[in-house]
Amino acid sequence: MNQSDTKTIWIHLATFNVGTAEPAGSVFELFDTGMAKLPDLVVVSLQEIDMSANSLILENTDAKEHWSEFIGESLTAAAIVHGASEADPYVQIGSVQNAGVFIGVWARTYLQEEIQNVASDRLSLGFMGLANKGAVMVSLSLFSSSFVFVGCHLAAHTAEVRSFVRSFV
Repeated sequence: MNQSDTKTIWIHLATFNVGTAEPAGSVFELFDTGMAKLPDLVVVSLQEIDMSANSLILENTDAKEHWSEFIGESLTAAAIVHGASEADPYVQIGSVQNAGVFIGVWARTYLQEEIQNVASDRLSLGFMGLANKGAVMVSLSLFSSSFVFVGCHLAAHTAEVRSFVRSFV
């Protein structure tokens, strides 16, 4: 690839622990970056979206759908404020849930045809392999470049570091 083939994209990353709260109000501030240009890709990782027993068994719960819809609506609101002309300025291109951990990737609609090889995966790191702790990832190719976005919810406090490290060794 030569210099004239280079494309610049803006990726907005956000992560937060929602503490099992349902989507409410607005997360508009999360996407109102104060920049004149809207991000091309938005990646959101959430922890503790659902800590119920069902979330340990099911791959997806209602919480994933509720948060995905809520984030999509917040992105649309932010785009309207920035003067976006598209009716749907963002499209969700990938997401995955692992119990309480979620990651979603949204792209500007005009990039949708350029995005390829979207894949997702999850890793459970909790006690006895349960998904109360773990990681989620979405990967994709855009303009011949590969991206991997990872969200995780790991054991808290330094006393748990050895246990976490053992999970990977």
